[in-house]
Amino acid sequence: MSIVIKNLTHIYNEEMPFSSKALDDINFEIKKGDFVGIIGHTGSGKSTLIQHLNGILNPTSGSIIINDFDITKKEVNLVDIRKRVGVVFQYPEYQLFEETIEKDISFGPINLNLSEEEVHLRVKESMNAVGLDYEKFKDKSPFDLSGGQKRRVAIAGVISMNPEVLILDEPTAGLDPGGRNEIFELIKTLHKEKNMTIILSSHSMDDMAKLVNTLIVMNKGRVEFIGTPREIFNNHGKRLEEIGLDIPQVLELKHKLKERGIDIGDVLTIKEAKDKILEIMKGNR
Repeated sequence: MSIVIKNLTHIYNEEMPFSSKALDDINFEIKKGDFVGIIGHTGSGKSTLIQHLNGILNPTSGSIIINDFDITKKEVNLVDIRKRVGVVFQYPEYQLFEETIEKDISFGPINLNLSEEEVHLRVKESMNAVGLDYEKFKDKSPFDLSGGQKRRVAIAGVISMNPEVLILDEPTAGLDPGGRNEIFELIKTLHKEKNMTIILSSHSMDDMAKLVNTLIVMNKGRVEFIGTPREIFNNHGKRLEEIGLDIPQVLELKHKLKERGIDIGDVLTIKEAKDKILEIMKGNR
């Protein structure tokens, strides 16, 4: 399932005194099976962009083509699109509402008019996929869980619809470091084992550097950069800082070492930096 964005523009309150252009002539393509990160400071257009990808928002102009269907056209059935493109918004646990975890996760499949047997199967599979044992958790209230577990239930509710594309908008917001790591590991597993196309919005540059294959940098409603994390973080670090974004901590370390005459080369993760430093130390003995 490819997603092609062409000349996408969105203006809030168009033709009103307080109109605001949130997206300005956006163009890019996401290929099936890719793991894409979207970064940008507050107000850059990240969330507005995400809400266009399954028809929650309609563009002011431009097109969004999913598997050769322009979802901005009136004749397109957005219900079908939303079955295939699932979105997990910030703080998704606020959307939990049923008395048990099983009932909450089954809400979507039931509304697809699936058989009772198929609904049960999807709930069980999606709970296992997010690391929640079905027999242990199915009858528990979602409100009795930890923050990270609630987030898992919310994600399970989306993947129980069997989407081909999973979009996550700041999925670790408000979680402690342990909960954040758990959710990112879960997302990695879903991408690898289910071959889902993942689109992830996050403020964590270090996690983006480790997780995604393609990085889209948003700034003032436009695409500032698009490429691999290694390309963008290594070649455009100064510009990222100018537009209010941090760079991965390992690159800050790299720059400080270089000021002291130690060049550790093209590194992106802590492990790469560690290995390079040990190699340099070994060679200086």
